[in-house]
Parts: sequence; C-alpha cells; structure tokens
Amino acid sequence: MSYLTRTVTYNTTTNRKHRHMNIVAFEPRVEPVHPSWPRINVMMKYLLTSIGFLVVTAYGFAAQVVVDRIKCIESSDSADDIYMVVFRGQMSAPFDSNVGIVGPGNFWDDFDDGETWNQDIAIAKYSANAVYVVLLMEQDSGNDIKNADDIGTWRSLTAGAWQGVRLSQSVAGLPDNEAQRKAAANKVINMFGTALNATSHIPEDIDDKIGEPRRLVITPGTTTQVDFKEEGGDGHYAVTFKVK
Repeated sequence: MSYLTRTVTYNTTTNRKHRHMNIVAFEPRVEPVHPSWPRINVMMKYLLTSIGFLVVTAYGFAAQVVVDRIKCIESSDSADDIYMVVFRGQMSAPFDSNVGIVGPGNFWDDFDDGETWNQDIAIAKYSANAVYVVLLMEQDSGNDIKNADDIGTWRSLTAGAWQGVRLSQSVAGLPDNEAQRKAAANKVINMFGTALNATSHIPEDIDDKIGEPRRLVITPGTTTQVDFKEEGGDGHYAVTFKVK
C-alpha cells in the first residue's frame, strides 16, 4: 500500500513555490483472510483513491509564466550572462505586487551571436488578474541587484508606484480594462529606471540594460515574443514567453 504526500518549499529570491510529490510505500502485513474482507478492501481502495484525487485537484500545481526560449541575435559583449527582472502587480485590492530576479546560473549564460537557449524557465506565478513588466539585463561584475537590500529597494519603489496608480484609478471609478492596465504598467516601467540607479554598485561595472522594460501580455494557450534591443549597444535578444 502507498500514499501520496506533498511538500512545498519557498524561494525568497525568486518568489516561487516548488511542489514535490513523494510516494511513501509500506510493506503489506499478512493477515488471516476473512470472507467480508475483499469487499471492504475494494471499498477502502475506492475511498482512498477518491480522496487522493480531490486533494491533488484542490492543491494542484499553479500555472506559471515561463520563458520558453531565448535567442541571442547579437551579444552585448560576447559570452553574455543574462538575467531578467520581473514585476507582477495584482489589479484587485489591496493591489499586491512583487519583484523577482531570474538568472543567470546554470541557464542563460555564455551567450554568443546566434545562440538559442531552449529550456522552460519559470519566472512568475500566472494570474489573469495580474500585470507583468519584464526587463532583460546583461551581467558584468555580478548582478547589480545582488542582495536582499537591493531586492527590497526594487520591491518598495515598484510597489509604491503600482499601488499609487491603482488607488487613483479605483477612487476615480475607472474599470479594470486594457487602458487602465497599460497606464498602471507604464508607471511601473518608469520606476524601473529609478530602481536601477538606486541599486548600482559603483565603481563596479554597471550591468548592461538590454532595451527598455516591457509590459508582458500573456494568456494560457498562446506564446508571446518580445524583442529586447540595447540602446547605443549591440545586445539584441528575442524572448518567447508562455503560460505553463
């Protein structure tokens, strides 16, 4: 006999939950056979199977926004190590938001011209009620956003911008539509520049920004490609996103 257990861990840097399913097995014990036992065993098996189905269904894996593919059209300075800054803001009160940093590590590293990385990398939890903003960066002397204080600065600045604009929209009685989502995202995009300046560690080399922050619009069952082109530099990447 076996049963299914579920373990959840939380990564404070990427704000992602990881769920692991463990099968715990037990050695069956030999018992004397009773005439009514076969029917009881069938009923118990049906009951346990039904309970297990309900538990897995109720606590199933949450959908994630995933980077499906990154293609380096042209590297910033050869052997690029790439990371992404990801903002997620909820449209409904209390207008929660978060910022995560994804990469580089054992993925998105050492990009040269024409190279493609085909691997699903989750970057945020998916919600149809959320707005996403993404920024692609090329790491020089380690990530500019390198510690808990830096992450805290990003989260504080972007949360202030997001909550401010959403409160204004709410007080004005504006509906949750594409125009309001775009306006709220633009406030966060503008705040990205302030956050970058606040977390630059001079005299270390400042990481190269591959293009401007972009609002990511994504729905399940579709893919969205976003081009990031470095202004005044060579870096140029095509990134494909999906929900999984």
